[in-house]
Order: sequence, then C-alpha cells, then structure tokens
Amino acid sequence: MEKTCAKCQNKFVCNATDIKNCHCSNVSLTPELIARLQVNYQDCLCADCLKVLSGNLEKKQIYK
Repeated sequence: MEKTCAKCQNKFVCNATDIKNCHCSNVSLTPELIARLQVNYQDCLCADCLKVLSGNLEKKQIYK
C-alpha cells in the first residue's frame, strides 16, 4: 500500500501486512527509539527516515 512518510512526507510502499517483506524489517531500531517514534508519529516512516534515525545514513542524504 502506498503511504506518505509521517516525517518527511515522501511517498513510499508499505508492506506492513507482509512484515517480512517490509522495508522497516531491515532497519535495527532500539526499543527506546521505537517508543519515541510511537509518541511522535502516528503512522509509518519511509526507509530513508528510519535509516537516518537508526544512525545508518547522514541526514543530508535524505533532505537534499
């Protein structure tokens, strides 16, 4: 299903109904970060935002 990232507003495909094939299953997030994201965002984030938040990308790569 196509969604809009709750953080950056970019469109992406969410496979939450098939979590093994969803982009979020490839990102390691700490329990603390997951809890913070649940407080700050009501819906899914795109893979780029999740990677930035998990420390795997530089912020400038996503917000050009």
